[in-house]
Amino acid sequence: MNVYDFDGTMFHGDSEDSFMEYALKHLKIKFRHRFEVKFFYFLRKIKLVNAQTQRNHTYPYISYIPDIEKIVKDFWDEYEKNIFPYYHENHRDDDVVVSATPRFILKEIVKRLKIKTLICSEVDLKTGKMIGKMCYADEKETYYNKVFNKKPFDNYYFDNDHDMCLLKYAKNGYRVYDGELKKVK
Repeated sequence: MNVYDFDGTMFHGDSEDSFMEYALKHLKIKFRHRFEVKFFYFLRKIKLVNAQTQRNHTYPYISYIPDIEKIVKDFWDEYEKNIFPYYHENHRDDDVVVSATPRFILKEIVKRLKIKTLICSEVDLKTGKMIGKMCYADEKETYYNKVFNKKPFDNYYFDNDHDMCLLKYAKNGYRVYDGELKKVK
């Protein structure tokens, strides 16, 4: 089994940010929501709010999208090309993605990539609020263990120090730098 982080690991860039930019560009979203998105991204960047607080204040715009599944499909039609080539070379039937990015964004791309297990953050599509804690940093281990109960796996692919919590379950670990792999374990 291979386990992957998603943003910066399988996907060049940040899929949440890319989706938000795509939605703001292609949809009629009220100025108030546009302002709130930018304001809370700024507050997170200067470390005045954490990731979960930022998302709870930026995702309410999705409740105004009439067909969220269609806009997500349209987004991935344009952005699927940002999946790093190494992933296609390493794909296995039992691949797992563990990501902080919400399910409503990743569900379509993992289906296209034939990934059966997606462990990620959840967002209420009616309110735009996070459901539970984000699947971020050490919470990734908590989420992984709810599904796999500390099950070891073959290869772990990640891009940030805050993703290293799952490395202890892997036989091999690979840090991804702009689509290039560096073995770290």
